[in-house]
Amino acid sequence: MRAIYTILVLIVAHYGHAQQVQEFLFTPKEEKKFIPISTQQKGKYLQLSFADTSIQKLFQDKNILEYRKAFPNLKSYLNTVYLVRVENSSLNLTSLLKNKFITYGEKMEEAALAMEYPNDFMLPDGSPNDYLELIRAPLAWSVTKGDPNINIGIADSWFNTVHEELADKIIGISGSTVPQGGSYSHGIEVSSLAAGDTNNGKGLASIGYNTKIIGRVGLKPIDVYELSQIPNVKVINMSWGDIDYKQYDNDLYNEIHNDLDIVLVAAAGNGRFYFDNFNQFRYRYPASYNAVISVTGVGSKYDQGVTAPNGIQTNWKDVATYYIGTEKSTMTVNDKVNVAVPCYDLFRATNTNGIAGSVDTYSSDAPGTSAGAPVVSGLAALVRAANPDLTAVQVKQIVEETTDNIYHIPENAPFIGKLGTGRINAYRAVMRAHCMLNPSDNLDLMIRDNKEDHGAEPNTLTEVYWNSNDIWVRNEDDGIEQHQNPEYHTSKPNYVYIRVFNKSCKVSSGTEKVKLYWSKASTSLNWDTHWNGQNNFPNNGPLLGAPIGEITIPVLQPGQDVVVKLPWLVPNPNIYQSINDEPWHFCLLARIDSPDDPMTVAEGEFLTDNVKKNNNIAWKNLTIVDLNPNNIGKPIGGVIAVGNPLKIPQKFNLKFTIPTSDLGNSLFKEAEVKVILDDIVYNAWKKGGYKGVGIKVKGNSILITEADAEIQNLDFDTKEIGTVDVKFHFLTRKITQKEKFVMNVVQQLSESRKTFGGETYEIHKYPRELFYARAQGNTTVDKEEPVYLKAQSVGKPAVYNWYDMDGNLLHEGIDFETSVALSNRYKLEVITLEDGFKDYDDIEITLKPDTITHVFPNPVTEKLIVAYKINKGSSAYLSVTGTYGTNVSHNYILNIEDTNVQLDLSSYPSGVYSIVLISDGTVSDSKTIIKQSL
Repeated sequence: MRAIYTILVLIVAHYGHAQQVQEFLFTPKEEKKFIPISTQQKGKYLQLSFADTSIQKLFQDKNILEYRKAFPNLKSYLNTVYLVRVENSSLNLTSLLKNKFITYGEKMEEAALAMEYPNDFMLPDGSPNDYLELIRAPLAWSVTKGDPNINIGIADSWFNTVHEELADKIIGISGSTVPQGGSYSHGIEVSSLAAGDTNNGKGLASIGYNTKIIGRVGLKPIDVYELSQIPNVKVINMSWGDIDYKQYDNDLYNEIHNDLDIVLVAAAGNGRFYFDNFNQFRYRYPASYNAVISVTGVGSKYDQGVTAPNGIQTNWKDVATYYIGTEKSTMTVNDKVNVAVPCYDLFRATNTNGIAGSVDTYSSDAPGTSAGAPVVSGLAALVRAANPDLTAVQVKQIVEETTDNIYHIPENAPFIGKLGTGRINAYRAVMRAHCMLNPSDNLDLMIRDNKEDHGAEPNTLTEVYWNSNDIWVRNEDDGIEQHQNPEYHTSKPNYVYIRVFNKSCKVSSGTEKVKLYWSKASTSLNWDTHWNGQNNFPNNGPLLGAPIGEITIPVLQPGQDVVVKLPWLVPNPNIYQSINDEPWHFCLLARIDSPDDPMTVAEGEFLTDNVKKNNNIAWKNLTIVDLNPNNIGKPIGGVIAVGNPLKIPQKFNLKFTIPTSDLGNSLFKEAEVKVILDDIVYNAWKKGGYKGVGIKVKGNSILITEADAEIQNLDFDTKEIGTVDVKFHFLTRKITQKEKFVMNVVQQLSESRKTFGGETYEIHKYPRELFYARAQGNTTVDKEEPVYLKAQSVGKPAVYNWYDMDGNLLHEGIDFETSVALSNRYKLEVITLEDGFKDYDDIEITLKPDTITHVFPNPVTEKLIVAYKINKGSSAYLSVTGTYGTNVSHNYILNIEDTNVQLDLSSYPSGVYSIVLISDGTVSDSKTIIKQSL
């Protein structure tokens, strides 16, 4: 602790406060002897006078800055504890304890901040709130978004209300006038994580949502006490600590928690993470006092087993070690820890401009329990908002009892019993509080349609209903929460994971089931024709779909969720090649089946309505397009079925949309999205009049050029089903650094615009060496002369296509021979086989001018042969005119298909003549000849 204190003194001195200030707490044997008979201010020091000479001697000439009762409003013995603060003084703890009238004393050490800010860790990744999803914050907000009259008191290094995330959230600041621990940023970061401004379109959301903050500049128990005296402070956050147990502190926190009814939260410490002198298992205070919720840290960014883009396995969800396999890379973990919370690289507001503050600065470059503690404080405020009748003791108990177990994770095995009860679950906590106030016997289980869905029926928050985040497929039984395209194997199953929530106040029985079904990917599915295993594609085709199986859901407490898993032998894709031989994946449908939780609305054949109106049903219709340049031959798109499952003929539109959550460069600015209609869908479009917007058409191949483009009036007969193949070609000249794109294909009824179904494509591209198409060849030729066009190789497997300017494919290959009758332009298209990236180049072939190639003989006496080449003209003639010694002039019509003509000049008088080629009325070339006599 002394080493840290020395560092802090040096930091403070940097800001111009070099004096050493010390504070002490002590308990008098007889309090009345320590009440000064007079107090005078001498400059910045106090001059105290006491009746007892030994006490007078103790404090005389000691540069006293402050002398007062430390906790005047408490009821216990702490009411008699005094605080004395001195500067550059000989007063110390030993001299206090030697005084016969003092029974006990403690030095108040400056606490070390529990978060440090190295600038060489992880950078922001564009998804700053992965931790809020992990702790189920969005679902908690469906119960309560907090109460602005329930305030979080934060004792920390510094505060201001300049930052855009805190201007409307910090309602009071008190305490020291200088930053504590030399940090202008720490308190701002902690505040933004506890209750930074949420839903304001800026920065980040915070767990506390509508909760307000009161800041106190100070890192001592006395600062906590001062916050406890402020009305409406119901939670106090302490993202700091030291290694020394102090009796005063312990008793103070007990009284604040139990008697003043305030929830206390503290950072457990950063263990050996920053390689300081503190063992990762050592107790840190105030976190390790019994009245305080001690918060340690786990990861939240990557699924267990995933390697980060930088090649390092780090920051796994719910894993205590930051660097996987390095046991010492944890926060402080011990048997005094109460809960774990994500605290690695959390996106947060910060301050980089000193005392003036910053309006829009953010950071996510450091792990530390300083980031975890305010998340728990924000949760405690939500719990109190959900049930204002709860005591602080009950809130602490709820937060600790509603965590998710993380001890089953292999990487956490070394820390059994040292991560508290588990990782906090905000939804479970607020549901426990809510249900204590509003008990109910109605069971309501749900599978979410997406992350925004909180189980309301009907679901009005979801943009699409066929891409549930709570259903995903893995080719291996690895538990990673990232959907993969199902892959066929003769005997090896894929695994389907389904997350089920209990959104009710009733504990489930453990007998409820999830039933799972598959269907071929389609935007026109209905219930239960496509799922029951009894129907086939038209003309005795293969199965439309079938049940996969069912599994029993374990007992779930209110707000609790569980992931259940079913193995699935994926159908052989070869049996669908007669319909479309391009890659074509599957839809999944999950249904909770329980007499205690029946469907809210009876199911009909219109599947989208079933999903929208019943939170027991969720749907997964997602194709992953993984454009990894290391995987030659991987698909660059995916097929979907499009048709009319209804009992009457119907017209539909296909709409191509970008979800509002897909930020950054538009897919259509960076890639060509091509939709290839099979004969059935093309004929339906033909019947509907070839209508559409935002598209370019070449036969049955349609280029989607903009968001919300539509292929309109697909006129299908009843039960008619076709397919479309959607492909994605990224253009190397338009590539940005964005790596993930999302596009929805939405099938709508043409007349009503009602959404019938849809498919989502999630496209992943990777950093790669770019290539550019280069066309080489002759540029000026004679008509019908052979032309040799050649593409420069891009140095990797690729397709080379040559087109005329009308888009007609002329040749496939790196080079080809042709000839031209007219000047023409050609387009070269190069597509790499590894990921479908493409580029174009143009080459123009121009015809040479119409020319007289030669005349023979010259001089001439009788017969003159004129050789010519008509490349461009539609008509031509030769004009022979005397230029010296004669005025003879004659014209000779030419056959433009011939290449020479013989002129009889025997009757021409001797002299000099000009032979002029006139092509389409314009002089193209000329020669001079001499006519001689016979």
